[in-house]
Amino acid sequence: MGREGLVLKLIVGLTHLQKVNLKKREMAGIEFEIGSKEVQMVEMPKNPNFKEAIEDLVLKMPIVKFIGMRFTKIELGFVEIVIPYREELSFAKGFFQAGPVGMLMDIAACSAIGTRLPSGWAFSTIDFTTKIVAPASGEAFIARGHAVSSGKSVSVGKAEVFAISNGIETLCATGLVTTRNFEQRD
Repeated sequence: MGREGLVLKLIVGLTHLQKVNLKKREMAGIEFEIGSKEVQMVEMPKNPNFKEAIEDLVLKMPIVKFIGMRFTKIELGFVEIVIPYREELSFAKGFFQAGPVGMLMDIAACSAIGTRLPSGWAFSTIDFTTKIVAPASGEAFIARGHAVSSGKSVSVGKAEVFAISNGIETLCATGLVTTRNFEQRD
């Protein structure tokens, strides 16, 4: 049984042994909701203001400003970002070049990782790989990033990039990102 299983068993055991009517308990940053038949784990953010923090960090980047990126969804461990098609980022009319597709994947995966960092922390990509699976042709592009593993100094994220054409999303790339996490200094 893993550490999480032991913690979960301990909390449920203590609740029943002490006959305390607890609805919520928190241990190691994970909130446990105790019901009559089941126990649900809800991850607690290390930074309660993670949405504002990730927007502040990412939207200040000059490259992000240049490509016209915006967040459409920010949740703990997940982000969704959109950019419009830009002729300056294409290799032929109507087609994004692979570099901007990889950059979009990188930003989405890193941003998802960033939602799990403590207040005052940031990230920097140390490795990423992008696999192009279809032409990046559309009027806009959407990337969905997920935090896969969140460590104190190194984290891993994944993202998928979709081309949007006439309201239809087509997967055009997928990839993995590894970040070095660090405390920001003024």
